[in-house]
Parts: sequence; C-alpha cells; structure tokens
Amino acid sequence: FQGINFARDADARAIFATASSANHPFCSLLAKVGFELCGLDTSYRSNHDLVKEEATLMWYLALR
Repeated sequence: FQGINFARDADARAIFATASSANHPFCSLLAKVGFELCGLDTSYRSNHDLVKEEATLMWYLALR
C-alpha cells in the first residue's frame, strides 16, 4: 500500500508488477487491491519452469 501511495504522490499513471504463477498468495493480494492480470511472460523463466507449469504473470494497476 505504501508503494501505491508513493506512486500516486509522484503522479504516476499506473503500477506494473510481476509474480510467479506458483505464488498464489501474492497473486491473490494483487487482485484484492485492484491489480488486473494483463499478460504472461514465458521468456523470463527457463523451459524447466514451463514444464512445471510456472510462468511469470504481469499485473497492472491504473491509478487514474
């Protein structure tokens, strides 16, 4: 919440966050505070991670 307030005070238009698809608590937190899932980055992780069905999720929160 401090990061969101800092971004608002700095007149930022949005915040971008990334999280592992395996990190369910963090993904739930991002969704609860208003972040929207906006993409999937399959290049960030190795092929071994993709076999385990882990990917990097991209989250976006518009501040205006």
